[in-house]
Amino acid sequence: MPRLHINDRFRVLDQSARTIVADGLSVDDVHATLEQILTDHSDTDPTVGICRFWARARYQGSSFYTWYRILPVEPDDADAHTQLLAAALRRRWPDAAFTVMPIGDRSVSIRWIDGPSNFAVYDYCLHVAGSRGTFDSARYTRILTHRAWQSVASLVEAWLPVTVPRTETGEIDWFAAEAIDLDGAALVAGHRVCCKPNLISVTLGELLRHLPDACDLTDQHGPTVAPAHTQEPDAEQL
Repeated sequence: MPRLHINDRFRVLDQSARTIVADGLSVDDVHATLEQILTDHSDTDPTVGICRFWARARYQGSSFYTWYRILPVEPDDADAHTQLLAAALRRRWPDAAFTVMPIGDRSVSIRWIDGPSNFAVYDYCLHVAGSRGTFDSARYTRILTHRAWQSVASLVEAWLPVTVPRTETGEIDWFAAEAIDLDGAALVAGHRVCCKPNLISVTLGELLRHLPDACDLTDQHGPTVAPAHTQEPDAEQL
């Protein structure tokens, strides 16, 4: 399917006031315009709260909310929404390579290399799917490079008294890692693989496969780890 070159087809709306703040913006300019609007708010009152999502932002003043939405000039333009989502993700994580492609009429596939965790991207795209969203569903796929796996292995070795086995080419030796048992309650950079009671052990392979889900791999100097979350994204959205 040929991709459309979208130009001057987006608008930013102040939903609360029902007024057009900026119209006729390109996909490259629309997020910059929204950022300027939010910066003006925060400069005027540093106590405001701002929540950003891929196609909308919420400004919380002392006693009210104002929602700003980004919309294509033609609201049903699926390709415009897809490109808008891609632009938002690349702006949010400029060091990660994102690809956003439509699946059918109202679903979307989001793929990226290394970069933020699945849960971080899912959290940022909260309004992608569902009754309030632009798409009926979204699939999130994160591709890990050799560098990313080596960073995760080095993180484990820095926190636990274990050496990650590697092959002659330097890749992780997954078969050997499966033969190494670890304490299931062990912490790696403050993250515990499993918080369920009575977990006796996990294999090193299980730990290595699980840990990227908690890692932000955008930093070239090494992964940063968020605390384990208790609620996973829906299976359809992973």
